[in-house]
Amino acid sequence: MKSKLFLVGMALAAMALHACSETADLIEVVKPVPAIRTENFPVKPIKVDSTVVLRVYYQPSNGCGRFSRIDSTTTQPSSTTKVTNVQFFAAYPEEGQDVVCTAQAKESQYTLNYKAKTVGKHIFKFWKTDSEFVSDTVTVEAR
Repeated sequence: MKSKLFLVGMALAAMALHACSETADLIEVVKPVPAIRTENFPVKPIKVDSTVVLRVYYQPSNGCGRFSRIDSTTTQPSSTTKVTNVQFFAAYPEEGQDVVCTAQAKESQYTLNYKAKTVGKHIFKFWKTDSEFVSDTVTVEAR
């Protein structure tokens, strides 16, 4: 009995490891992933030409979701304000394939090295839902 349980456990572990490996021959679909929170956005203004390391956290919908890409657009609604909209995407195995994914994914971190090139307010809006964003701001002043 114990040997059967051991074999079943080993088979499930092997399937789980193979199912979500990046080298598996899986057909994948890419879907948007919500941002959860930000870190390291400076509270005080920074000087122009300074670089800050910003962190954004996101969470795929299951354990097989892995980072795919980021899309961003920047607008300048005024001479002193820039708004950058950012959306994260994760790749998932297409349904119908023989994969085993955990129901809950680990929170993932994306690091952005941002060099402020213009004075003003730089607003970052990270997509959460079609009507919600996780927003944060970097204020930049002259040297």
